[in-house]
Amino acid sequence: MQKAIFRIISLLLVATLSVFATDTEWGKGAAKLSDWKFANYNNVKYGDDEISGVTICQLGVISPFLYSPTLDWEASPDDVLSLEIKCSHRGYGDLHFRPDNMKTLVDELKIKYTTPGGDGEWHMMFIPLKHYGWKGKIRLIRLALRYEDGVEIAIRRIKLLRQPQKDNNLLENGNFGIPGTHGIPYQWSFSGDGVKAEAASDKEHSFMRLSGKGTSVLSHEPAYIDFLEKGTNMLKLDFLASSNAPGKLTATVIMQDALTKELDRVEKQWELSPLKSNLPGTIPEWQISLDTARVIFSLKWECAAEPMLENAKAPELTVSNVLLQQRKVPPMTWSGEWIRPGDKPDDPPREMYFRKFFDVPNDVTDACLLFNSDNIVRNVFINGAKLPATPNASIYNCADMLRVKQFVKPGRNLLAIHAYNFDLLGGVISDIAIKTPKGWSRIGTDESWLSLSDEKDGWTNAVFDDSKWFKPIMMGRGAGTPFGALDYPNIIEDSSLSIKQFKISPNGKSPLSLHYDISIADVNQAADAQEINLALFYEGDKKLMPNGYRLATIPVKPDDTRLEGDIAFPDFLPTGDVTLRLDSQTCTVNVQKVNVKLPNVKRPPCPAALKVNSDYAPYLQWGDKPMEILHHWCGADGQMTEKLMGNCREEHVPFYMGNAYSAWGWFGEGKYDFTALDKYIYRLLEVDPNARFSMQIAVDNYHNRQIMVWLNAHPSECAMHEDGTTVMKQIHSAKNIKVVSYASKPWLDEMYNSLVALSRHLRQSPFGHRAISIQPISGMGGEWCYWGTFSTGGGIDRLDYSRPYRQYFSDYAIKKYGSLEKMNAAWGTEYAAPEEIRIPSTQERDRNDWFEFLDAKKSRRIIDFRQSFSELIANDVITVCKAIKTGSDNQMYAGTFYGYITYVADQFPVRTEGGHFALGKILNSPYVDYLTHLLR
Repeated sequence: MQKAIFRIISLLLVATLSVFATDTEWGKGAAKLSDWKFANYNNVKYGDDEISGVTICQLGVISPFLYSPTLDWEASPDDVLSLEIKCSHRGYGDLHFRPDNMKTLVDELKIKYTTPGGDGEWHMMFIPLKHYGWKGKIRLIRLALRYEDGVEIAIRRIKLLRQPQKDNNLLENGNFGIPGTHGIPYQWSFSGDGVKAEAASDKEHSFMRLSGKGTSVLSHEPAYIDFLEKGTNMLKLDFLASSNAPGKLTATVIMQDALTKELDRVEKQWELSPLKSNLPGTIPEWQISLDTARVIFSLKWECAAEPMLENAKAPELTVSNVLLQQRKVPPMTWSGEWIRPGDKPDDPPREMYFRKFFDVPNDVTDACLLFNSDNIVRNVFINGAKLPATPNASIYNCADMLRVKQFVKPGRNLLAIHAYNFDLLGGVISDIAIKTPKGWSRIGTDESWLSLSDEKDGWTNAVFDDSKWFKPIMMGRGAGTPFGALDYPNIIEDSSLSIKQFKISPNGKSPLSLHYDISIADVNQAADAQEINLALFYEGDKKLMPNGYRLATIPVKPDDTRLEGDIAFPDFLPTGDVTLRLDSQTCTVNVQKVNVKLPNVKRPPCPAALKVNSDYAPYLQWGDKPMEILHHWCGADGQMTEKLMGNCREEHVPFYMGNAYSAWGWFGEGKYDFTALDKYIYRLLEVDPNARFSMQIAVDNYHNRQIMVWLNAHPSECAMHEDGTTVMKQIHSAKNIKVVSYASKPWLDEMYNSLVALSRHLRQSPFGHRAISIQPISGMGGEWCYWGTFSTGGGIDRLDYSRPYRQYFSDYAIKKYGSLEKMNAAWGTEYAAPEEIRIPSTQERDRNDWFEFLDAKKSRRIIDFRQSFSELIANDVITVCKAIKTGSDNQMYAGTFYGYITYVADQFPVRTEGGHFALGKILNSPYVDYLTHLLR
């Protein structure tokens, strides 16, 4: 295909500049710069030509602002705010605005922007006012230029402008490709002397074709950008052109500030020859002013000769693949490595404390802290000051980024991180990113950091004595580590996108297939942005999907004007009259909605089936694939990410284990609300639309705190110590807690009825065919070990001496032996009535007869007590699983953890050196006791 570049003649340039029609009428009482007022600034100076001040900021208490006078501005989506500014630091902020129907400013009505600075120079800022609330009369604007103390700010010009609404002419913060003729035809301005122009296309390209002798000019509408930064303010122009007649081609690119003042221009000429087709023209990378806000380019073709080839038509030029590109900043990777405390190298870390001194240069212009932990970042301190909480602090494999310029100082600084790990691995990774006029430098977690597993008073202070702290254990970075690859958070500013038209309709290919057609007005991509995406959402019940359910992500290129395609509507969403929303999670966009009617369809059956292998071990079969090792725990709602769930996506069976321990919808006494559970499931299905899942449901008050309300209303159903108390010191992280007795019939009846209701709800839901099973969990670790049988911080508790268990144990013993007399004979006791039957004391339960064994002749009562525990728990498990089968009409599987039968009731109290359980854990079982008796 042929290539060519554009050039502007001076007359056409004047005409092109005239399209930037500005409306500089501020409105009532807003004509002068001095009418703008600073708030929370020192050294404020007002003048008609310049205003200035120094910010006052106390984080979370006082923020600096610049207020406009009262406006009378009729808002338009084409509006921009332009100002000439000089700042002592580069920064960021928010533009707040108040429409006529609002009495005060509100947080929702704001537009983010970045500010140039730190170099002592004046810069032009260009803020597109793209926001869903920017409409009607605007009465007030407030600029938060920098949320930091001591920043000097001066403004010389500030105006509201109205630019023409043109396709692809608004590009923010660089990182753009100016639209050319690649893909689809664009709107070009044309003027010529005897030359005609038309847009055309073939199977591969779209292009512009000029024909006829004379001089002609093609020019494109201006591209608008926000301020640039050094390193990215480099442009390059490429094209393809072909001609069947000799001629000359001249390309011109003009750079202007936001108020149309010309800053620079570059041009280049090419001699065309009909013997050389597909001319590859280029203007190599050149540097533009950091104040550039508008880029204008044009192409001038001069042709006076006839075609030199036989049978050729009139002189003709074709131009395609015109692309003006800006240099992009490559994505960054971690400089730090995963580290964990070095004082206990052989133990899985729990509490983790880290310290690092680092130096900050005097000319620092920005500072960021990036970090993540397996599993939780509890607190972060710089120079003793606690940093604000971050959204992903408790989410492993999802890093946070904080701007910390206000916390650092030139010279020596101290970073202190407190993290917590609740599984086997554990660690922290961090980068301190410092920016100066020379660029970014980073200080990562490495062996120079100091670590400890126990908190010491004053550890966050610089004067603290850390001479007894340890070098950390280094665990590397990237995909090769046990932690996997961790994305480096981008330090970016917001982009924006304007939609002209949004259409969507069933396309007839299948009952659940949709066709979308989107027309785009303009794209403003931030300099550091990696991508801009549109997202198509299903809007259903706001309680279930507050932000809607994401159906598809549609990538948008800076030169796109139309997007069209087909998507599938998931088989797990409600059909009928549905509302679809077009929005964006990567930029600001004018939201669009349409209503579509979708037919009801029969949901496909779940292909999972329970099988038994040659070793008589059960497993799930998915078509022809066994599923015993392919399931994946998908975590709590905030932990469900594509990366975390990626083990099952695409290439594997998408089978997930979800845990809705405390939010599955039981509210006691026959009251149910499954909204939270449905919300969790829709979140899981949004991350992996192919997912089938099993839900872990807690049936005790430790895992499901709502059951504690029921237990407080039924205190006689609590498990009990021998002394009659019911409070346990600690279970994992819960302190001073009561637990329900597994012998409680009211509790078991309530759980049965609620699980019937839950499983029936799941089967009748639109996603019911995706639910494979329910796994009811309870007890220590959720594995049906009786409360207190092993210590998780509060010691070992010997339960259960409660009324429900005494009654159960009495019934169990009489039933086992057939009569009270036969039971007394086996036990060597003389109980006169069943109600006198006593549970073995704590001392009796903790003793042994022969090494680590019990003698069945002497200790039959203790063995029966342990046997009763096992059978009680087995009966409870069978009962709750039966509820699931009943409620789902036998369409769902039910099962649970039951792997610790050797100490489900009691465990041997003596431990080996190092705290590990020895034979007592293995052999302390009713079955082993019985076997011992036979052997003797």
